[in-house]
Amino acid sequence: MKHRERKGHPSNCSLSRRSFLKSSALTAAMLAVKPSALLAGASQPPGPKSTVAVTENLKAIDNNYKIDPKRVRTMVDEGIKTLTDTKSAKEGWLKIFPNLHEKEVIGLKVNTVNRKIPAHPEVGYAICDSMADAGINKNNILIWDNLDQFLIAAGYQINTTDKGYRCYGTYHDKSIWLDPECTVYIKSVDLKRSYSRILSQQIDYLINVPVLKSADFPGVTLSLKNMYGTISLSEQSLLNIFPPDVGEVVVKMHDHNADPQIAEVNAGEPLMKKTKLVVLDALMGIYEGSAHVDPQGVNHKIIISQDRVAADVTGFEIINARRKEKGIPPITKEKAGHIWSAEKLGIGNADPGKIEVRKVTLTA
Repeated sequence: MKHRERKGHPSNCSLSRRSFLKSSALTAAMLAVKPSALLAGASQPPGPKSTVAVTENLKAIDNNYKIDPKRVRTMVDEGIKTLTDTKSAKEGWLKIFPNLHEKEVIGLKVNTVNRKIPAHPEVGYAICDSMADAGINKNNILIWDNLDQFLIAAGYQINTTDKGYRCYGTYHDKSIWLDPECTVYIKSVDLKRSYSRILSQQIDYLINVPVLKSADFPGVTLSLKNMYGTISLSEQSLLNIFPPDVGEVVVKMHDHNADPQIAEVNAGEPLMKKTKLVVLDALMGIYEGSAHVDPQGVNHKIIISQDRVAADVTGFEIINARRKEKGIPPITKEKAGHIWSAEKLGIGNADPGKIEVRKVTLTA
C-alpha cells in the first residue's frame, strides 16, 4: 500500500538537529514574551474573540440513539455557514481552507476509543461529504485514529485505495506507525512522545472530531484530550506490543488530572500549525464518570469552532448544564484544568467574554 508522505512540507517535524535547536531557542524566546506567539500560522483566527457555532436539531437523533444522517449533514452545513458568516457551506469551506492546493490532504482525527459513543460515522462522513461538495477531492480526505479496530467497531470503513475517502489508523501497517523525528516534549512529567506519521507526514491540515464526554482523570474528554490519540500511549498493548515504559507513560500522562499534559501535547508544532477546525459530536453524551461507559442521554448538538479551547469550554458548559439537570455537582475548573492550561499556552480562548457562541436551531 502506498501512503502519501508529506516529506519536506514546512508543517512537518522532520528537522535537522541544527534547525531543531534554532527552532527550540526561538520558541522559548517567544514563549518568554508571549505564549500566543506560537499561534502564527495556526488555526485560531486573528482578533480578540473566538467564534463557536452550535447547531441543534431535535430530530437528528431520537431517544433510542438512532441518528438521521441527512439531518446531521444539514447540521454540519449550517454550522460551517454560521461559523464563517457565509451564505453556503461551500463558501465556508473555502474560507476555512483559502489556499488549499490540489494535492494537499485534510485529515479528520476522529475519536473512536469507545465504540458505544464514538465520533459517529454519520458526523464524520457528513463533514467529508460537505467538503467534497465544496470541490475538495474525496481521496485527499483521510479519516483516522490510532487503531483500525477502533475505527471499524465505530462503523467506519477502512479504505487505502485511490478511490473515495481514505480511512485507516496509525498502526494500519508499519510504514506508518510513529514518527521518531516528530516528537513533543511533555515538560511537566519529563516525557518525550512521538506523533503519528499520519499527522507528521501524510496530512497537511487537521480537523479534530471529538465526542462530548466526561472523564475520570481530566474531568472531560473533548477536542484537546482527543489529541492524546495522535501520540504513543498504551494503544500498542492491543497489538500485543508492550514497550517497557508503557506503565510509566500511562501514569504520568494522567497524573494531576492530566493537567497540563493534555495542553502540552496540543502545543506541539504539528498540532499548532495543522489544526484548522473542531467539529464536536454532541448528538449524545456522557455526563458523569468514565469516558468508556454507555451514552447517558441525547443532546442533539454539533459544536464547530476554529479554536480548540473555546470549543472545549462550550462542551464543558453543556456537560455541566446536563449534570445540573440530573442534580449532580458540576465538574470544576480545577478538575478540567487542562482547558485553562491550554489557554495559558496560547492555544485558544477559555474566557467566556472572549468567546462568541452562535446558536442555530433547526426544526426540519
